[in-house]
Formats: sequence, C-alpha cells, structure tokens
Amino acid sequence: MLLLLLLLAADAETSVIELRPAATGASKPAAPAPLLRFRLVEARPDSLKDIPPLSAAARYATLDVAGGKASFAFETPEGSRAFGHLYGEGRGEPLRAEAIPFAGGFHVRWEDVPCRGTRANVLLTYRGGLLEDAVFALAVHRRGRGAIGGAVREVILVDGDADGRYDGPKDRWVAFRVDRLASVPSITLASMMLLAEPQIPFEADGRALQVERVRPDGTAISLRIDVPKKTVEEVLERRYAEVQAGYFERFAREAGSFAREWGLDRARPRAASAAPWRRMSLPEAKEAARRARKPLLVEYFSESNPFCWLARYWTYPDREVDALLSGYVLVSIDAEKDPERSTAALGVTTLPALVPFTSAGERVTFDLLVRGADGATQELRGERSIAGWHRPQEMAQNLRRVARTAR
Repeated sequence: MLLLLLLLAADAETSVIELRPAATGASKPAAPAPLLRFRLVEARPDSLKDIPPLSAAARYATLDVAGGKASFAFETPEGSRAFGHLYGEGRGEPLRAEAIPFAGGFHVRWEDVPCRGTRANVLLTYRGGLLEDAVFALAVHRRGRGAIGGAVREVILVDGDADGRYDGPKDRWVAFRVDRLASVPSITLASMMLLAEPQIPFEADGRALQVERVRPDGTAISLRIDVPKKTVEEVLERRYAEVQAGYFERFAREAGSFAREWGLDRARPRAASAAPWRRMSLPEAKEAARRARKPLLVEYFSESNPFCWLARYWTYPDREVDALLSGYVLVSIDAEKDPERSTAALGVTTLPALVPFTSAGERVTFDLLVRGADGATQELRGERSIAGWHRPQEMAQNLRRVARTAR
C-alpha cells in the first residue's frame, strides 16, 4: 500500500486555471452564495445619515462585506404591502421591489444591487405584516475552465465569508467535467469543498482533485490531482454537520408556526443526550447488530431532504422516542451515496425511512400507524419500514409496534 501511494504521489498532475467574475443568479449550473443574516435595529447608522427621513417602521442593518461595512435601511411604506424600499450607502433614492406572496406572508427581494464594489442579493421575509427575517448574499462568484486529469473541467470559486478575498477558511470551490455540466442544474454551498478539502468522489485510482493555491483576488486557482490528505468520510461529516446546522437554525426560527400547523406539543420532554447513530454499510450494520445481540434500525436519509432533518430536530430527540431508539443498534445511511444502493433492494422509496431488522439480520414486518391528510390516524398492515416524517407521539407508537416483532 505504501508503495502504491508513493507511485501515485509521483504521478501528481497540476494545472493553473484563470477565473473570471460571473453572476450567481444567471450562471449554469446555478452557483450558491453564502447567506449572511442581518441583525435589524431601529437606530439609523451614521453611514446612512444622508438618506431621506424614514417612518418609525423602518429597520436598519450593518454587515461586514468585501473587507468593510455595508449599511442598509428597509422600509415598507405605510398602508401598502405592494413593495418595499432598500436604501444603501451613497443612495438618496431607494430601490423598489415587488412583494412575492407565500402562505402566511410575503417576500421582498432585490437582485444584483451594488454593494461596496461588488454585487449582492437581499431577501426580506414578512409574516403577519411584520418583518421576520432578512438575509444577504453576494450576487457574484468566480469561474473558469481548464484541463486536468485528462478532462476539461469548469471550476467555480465562492467567497464564503463575503470578505472580498478567496483565500479564507470559509471560501469554497468545486470542479465539474464539462461533458457532465448539463446534469448539474444547481450546487449547494455545503456540497462545495473548503479550500483545504479534496473533491469527492475521488478519482478511480484513489487520487483526488485538490487546491494547491489560489490567488487572493480570485483571478486564478492552481489544482492538482494527488493522494488526498483527508478521507471521503471526513469531508462528508463536515458537510452533514453544516447542512444540519443550517436546517436546525431555520427550524428554530419557524418552531412556533410549525408546531401550530402540525399540532406539535412543544412541552413534551426532550432527551438529555440523544442516542447515537453510526455510519456504515448495511452488511456492516447487520454484523454490528449480531455482535451486540440487539435488533437493528437503519435510517435511510438524504442530505437534501428537509423531512430527514425534521426527524432529527423534532422526532429523534424526544425523550420517549429516544428511550425506544436506545434498544437498537442505530445506523444511518445516505441513500444517495450508498455504493450498494441498498434502498432499491429493500424497496425503500420515501425518505426518511427507518428499516428494522432482528439481531440476526432479518427484515421485520409490523402494522404501521399513519396520519392522513385529514388528520385522522389509519393503520397500514404488513409494513416493513417507517417511511416519511412522523411527529414524536406517532413515532413512539410505531416503535413500540416494531419492538414486538424485532426481538
């Protein structure tokens, strides 16, 4: 193995690719931008002293952007929900934007507005006539094409901390083979690599595309194909943690309205420490259950499916559910990255899905309680997985039913 690694290292390949600015919203595939959340205040900052007087309903914010501070003022004119005003530094006249209705409120969005020598998008969320949330994202990134590893690749570079430089610990990159670009409609920030991370999946020979260096102004990037210093598992763990943190922040903001909509009891006790989920293949999971002499519960999830993260935020940490889960060997498998494609073999089509097995690795059949669209509970006989998101009380009922046959 050591000899193989030395031979691969000796065969490292390097390429320098020139990068140009590109509009994030218009690019294909659609490139992500880091979201910065405004802290809204009532006091007008000094940098906006030259704009016209605003109403008492106006709110202000200051952000660190492109190596300096950018200030904004937001106002929805009294008696009107049809549009909003955005004032920026050096602008005496506002930029107007139409309201975009959604269930329970409306958005106000500004696209590609000037901001400290760069361009930005601004999104406001109103619920019940009140400004609930405001986020900011850069509207530009860098991209270019070059040959490396026997293929022409499109490289995308994102200023992850919006500081105007492309050499920080939060900045991101990704490269796609040009002949496969059509199959990649959009990218998420979490699925891009940090500059210190190798790109996944690795090359067929075990090497990986990596960043050797990048010009701080983002005009060029040097890539190499070499033996990676980090494993796929290390990169994925960072990625999953980042996706989870983003969803959990959103769920916390929406907890009140979500609980009312779904009839969740927010007073239900939560576990002091959640039962651990391990990551391994299905054969490894069955072997772990056999050695532990405990039944197995496999969670199939997708990092892009919000219902999978709802289960982790609302359902699994529930004290009653957690106590029932602790009786199993718990294994979590990313259905989209499972090399064995075990979801197809098990007939799993809805995520998240909890698939129970006995300690001997045999599938378990049970009668499942589900909540219909009308709110009524019905029983499905002969089920082999708990599919979809379930409220804690319903998950607890179903786990008790599984336990009767999973011993």
